Amino acid sequence: MHNFVTIVVLKRNGIEIVILKATIRLTPKSYQMKLEFFKNIQFTKLIKAEGRLREFNFRNHLSPVNKDICSINVTDDRGNRIIFEMQKQESGWKITQSKLPMWIMENENNFQEVIEEELK
Repeated sequence: MHNFVTIVVLKRNGIEIVILKATIRLTPKSYQMKLEFFKNIQFTKLIKAEGRLREFNFRNHLSPVNKDICSINVTDDRGNRIIFEMQKQESGWKITQSKLPMWIMENENNFQEVIEEELK
């Protein structure tokens, strides 16, 4: 690496002005960087739950860390967003949380079908 510094002193109306110029030159060096791209699948499906159609938003992170997890969110009748996850197991996609409204738990098989269909 080469550094060059130049100092210029100017006097104007009795005031000394110092200008510092620096030039830095880097020698070429090769750097290797590992880039990994992971597919992020997002989709929305209308599913009938508790007697009406509700919009369920699905997000599947296809990365080594979260490869078998699908995040799902939906709003309830009051407009509150309910967020939960499903995890892929040997028997299929299963809801991981237990404290969810019954109308969500009853649709676990529907969610599983939708996820499998979208990931084909």
